Amino acid sequence: AVAGCSPFSGGYRFKIEIEIEVGGRRYFGKGVRETVTREQSAWPDQTSLLTRKTRGEAFWIDVPGFPTLFVLLPRYDGYFLQEWNPDLYLVKTEYRRDGFKRYSVDKKIDRATLALSQMPALLYFKDPTLPASGEILDARDLGRVYGVGARVIHASVARTHEALTRGIKGKVLWFDYELNKYRRNRVIDSYPGKYIFNVRHFYSWGIM
Repeated sequence: AVAGCSPFSGGYRFKIEIEIEVGGRRYFGKGVRETVTREQSAWPDQTSLLTRKTRGEAFWIDVPGFPTLFVLLPRYDGYFLQEWNPDLYLVKTEYRRDGFKRYSVDKKIDRATLALSQMPALLYFKDPTLPASGEILDARDLGRVYGVGARVIHASVARTHEALTRGIKGKVLWFDYELNKYRRNRVIDSYPGKYIFNVRHFYSWGIM
């Protein structure tokens, strides 16, 4: 089938907030992103498919004396990165019955607490001047990089009308170079067990 038109179907902005503790002190970061759903029709059978994309950027938590902790756009499942979906926590599907008919209704949730296993992917750079030095960090194992006792205190996601978070280009000084390189060649290598820098994990403003 050949892809047809993709009219806008809906979307909303969401804010992720994460608080961590390192060396007995607490550090906080937040980022506002937007999930956009489009209905895509296919020719010739006119099948409708819903596609969802995230607009926004990675945000970060600065910890003096330690690497900056980046909160990426996708999630990490131990093998590869997938887009992080706020609907899993901010939309609850309820099933109801009308006589003999059973139907579903989506109920909006304003805010949800995230378990450590539900958070977007976390990453730090061993050397902030080298894109190749990035490493995924398990939210349950902050102590491996940030010292004994380091932990996530709280993580949540909420619907919001706040402005989308920007600033990754100013935080990662070589990011523009990598973005331009990606626009020239969108093929990104991958290796099992090793993180390969990908601008799509940090930046999504219509470049996909």
